[in-house]
Amino acid sequence: MEIIVLIKATPVLEEAKISEDGKSLDTSELKFFINETDTYALEEAILKKEKYGGKVTVVTIADSSIENDVNEMIWESYAKGADDGIFIEYSNVYLDPYAKAKILSDFLKKLKFDLILLGAQSTDTSYSLLGQLLAKSLDLPYTTLVSSIEPSGNVLRVVRELEEGLQEVLEIPTPSILTIQSGINTPRYPPFVKIRNAKTRPIKKVPVESIVNDPGQYVKLKRVRLYIPPSKGAANIIKGEPEEIAPKVAEIIKSVVPR
Repeated sequence: MEIIVLIKATPVLEEAKISEDGKSLDTSELKFFINETDTYALEEAILKKEKYGGKVTVVTIADSSIENDVNEMIWESYAKGADDGIFIEYSNVYLDPYAKAKILSDFLKKLKFDLILLGAQSTDTSYSLLGQLLAKSLDLPYTTLVSSIEPSGNVLRVVRELEEGLQEVLEIPTPSILTIQSGINTPRYPPFVKIRNAKTRPIKKVPVESIVNDPGQYVKLKRVRLYIPPSKGAANIIKGEPEEIAPKVAEIIKSVVPR
């Protein structure tokens, strides 16, 4: 089974700063890692390769300014069991999910695959759009929030999560695209020696201009502003013994509850 896993570099946002243009993150001091649900997609691909044979290729599209973190991300994928890694790099352009889906679809059309896996949602933008847009562009069957995959010939028996604890069972032909829900497996943590050895393996770098002349032409979402919401005020902490606190709480409740 030939499996492609799309992985995204996402930052740790606790101390994120906004760039001077007010529309993007200042990445100069940010560290980027594999998006959380993508780690589950990668693990699922490796488990299927180990059980049924085949090959796992990781593909990512990211700004060249975070090249070092992207390289580390792909090397970690190698250490876990991925066979090949491809980095589609761009610079000085904002790409929304629509543009990324178009670029990736044009590139993936040239590759051989039975299945494309990716996480159901990214931790930074939370759009949950890429898998669906990619399926439309490639004209492939797909489903989302997958919690179980069992191949049977050219068909996949897939379980996906619904609301209120319900589950849906589907049969999907290959090739197809699935977005993976967290919890489908337990992602492995490769030892340091495997990561070190993985750094000797090559990463294929693909300039986005070799796929499309003007990647910005496919952008449909214009980022107008990016900002950190202002604080709504501090908590009022009441200290003292219960008999002292109770009257104070009662007064607060009286002041806010309409009569």
